[in-house]
Amino acid sequence: PRDHVLFVAFNADHRLRSILLPPPPCGKAWYRVVDTSLDAGEEIADEGREVRLDPAGDYLANARSTVILVGK
Repeated sequence: PRDHVLFVAFNADHRLRSILLPPPPCGKAWYRVVDTSLDAGEEIADEGREVRLDPAGDYLANARSTVILVGK
């Protein structure tokens, strides 16, 4: 069984927003799985190809976008 944690953010504002992320669980890191503001074909990462956030303290969410991160 997998032991992953999800973080979902919705930016309904018309402006770019910085989202303060909680620390990932001990021994894990945040990885971007979905960012709907990215170009077609880049907005959803295939399993195993998620983008590691470094540094992982915050995320810039573009206007009117959804972001899904996984802690693994």
